[in-house]
Amino acid sequence: MKFKKWTHQLILGKLADSRLIILFSASYALGFSIPLILQGQIDSMRVASITSFLLATITVCIICAAEFLTSMLRQKILLRISEEVDSALSVSISDLLFGMPSRVRKLTGASRVAQTLVRPEAIRRFFGGAAPMVMFDAAASLIAAAVVAIYSPITAAMIIVTIMIIFFTTRRGYKMRRVDVRALAEVEKRRFSMFSEYAQAADIIRMSDWMQHFKRKLTDNLENLHTVRRAHIETSDYADYGAKLLIRMSTVVIAVYGASRISTGGMTYGEFFAVQLFAMRALAPMTIITYWTNELQVSLTHLEDLNAFRPEGDKTAYHQLPIAEINHIACTNLTIYRKRRIFEGVSFAISNPGLYTILGSNGCGKTTLLEILSGLETEYDGTIMLNSTPLSSIAPEDLWRTVSLATQKPFIFNSSILENIDPTADADKSRIRHIFEQLGFAWLGKTMESRVLEEGGAGLSGGERRAIALTRALYKVASVYIFDEPTNDLSEPSVDNLVRMLTELANDHIVLLATHDRRIINASMVAVPRDGWQRDRSRPISMIGESKLHHPH
Repeated sequence: MKFKKWTHQLILGKLADSRLIILFSASYALGFSIPLILQGQIDSMRVASITSFLLATITVCIICAAEFLTSMLRQKILLRISEEVDSALSVSISDLLFGMPSRVRKLTGASRVAQTLVRPEAIRRFFGGAAPMVMFDAAASLIAAAVVAIYSPITAAMIIVTIMIIFFTTRRGYKMRRVDVRALAEVEKRRFSMFSEYAQAADIIRMSDWMQHFKRKLTDNLENLHTVRRAHIETSDYADYGAKLLIRMSTVVIAVYGASRISTGGMTYGEFFAVQLFAMRALAPMTIITYWTNELQVSLTHLEDLNAFRPEGDKTAYHQLPIAEINHIACTNLTIYRKRRIFEGVSFAISNPGLYTILGSNGCGKTTLLEILSGLETEYDGTIMLNSTPLSSIAPEDLWRTVSLATQKPFIFNSSILENIDPTADADKSRIRHIFEQLGFAWLGKTMESRVLEEGGAGLSGGERRAIALTRALYKVASVYIFDEPTNDLSEPSVDNLVRMLTELANDHIVLLATHDRRIINASMVAVPRDGWQRDRSRPISMIGESKLHHPH
């Protein structure tokens, strides 16, 4: 049964290559014709053409049969490395690159980024099957070239020259693309090293909303990597096309040379077929061999470079900020410019626990201000003091230990509800359930261990996503709590519940809100002070707090 299948593949898959027969027929006809033309025997060219076709057909049959037998032999003797080794290699590369816990890799998609940067699949494919195949083909090609050299040293020389040209041509193309990848990888490695330090700081994993910020950066970086990757594919395609074209040209030259030797009596038909067979056997794998060896060289060199790369670290002289000790925030002449002016000359001070609300219409800079205060945004003019220490001199990981943030867009990753709140082993489950109950989402607390969420919270309602983000922020023990549009997607009863929780929280902590929702403002009985700041008259941004409040009545 197997023999029948193999025969079917051989006849239909190999002998049906009419282009190869035409190529050899034309080459042999040219080879036979050159001596006849030189000798003036034009009448014999018809016989030479028929002979060329027959020889070409026989040559293709022999080459296809040899290729078929070689492939069968290769499959019988080559060993494959198991999938477990593949998986282990992928994990080890991620660990080598990022040095971060598996949980953090999962939350941030770092493993996917590592695979994009280092391309470990090239290493796995090589050692998992390509390496033995390349060694087998390389050995067979060398033996074939040696056999050709016995019958025709000139043909062997043609083969060696062709192989060298192919190798150095493809190597040059891959080397050029490696330079691009290494330059980009060094930049990315610095960013990921910084993230690794932040992610391993105490309690930072609980602040999953921060990961939304870094995940956005990872996405932008991946776009850049894909752009470079497309350029790499084009480079490898050109090298591959060039190698195939060079092999075809060499095949034609060898065929013409062999046919001319036969017509002049310098080579027997047995020697002729031997040279053609072994010459093709020596040339055919060259594209594959050069591709795999260069691909392996690129990946291993890249991996070595990243392994050897050690970020210099942040040399800023940070002050040590004690945990849970922020009790005073002061901003002086705070100004933010991006492509346009966001706001200018903002000054305010918060010196007591309380509920402080930033009011303003969409686009007036509320979110930007909160990102600055929470350490996510660092480009600004002016001075921000936390207690008596400038914000710019506080290490981000120290700041994040004492600040809890709920961003405007809830960040949900593919895991259980519990792990979205606290992925650590010592999570306080009863406290998490209590917070869900207080917000009016008790069912989320009941199913938080068994219910697995999709990436981004697909399948959840907007209110449920908001409840998870709020629970995550309220669960964290901090001295400053920051909420950006916390009432979005919440019903009236849930807003009332949230206001009660925030009011209670504000008794002992600084709570900052950015909102344009009058429900929470009225419920909190806050008002805009007459000395609030304005970016311009049409779109005011104002700060309100219990320390400077008067009733709107």
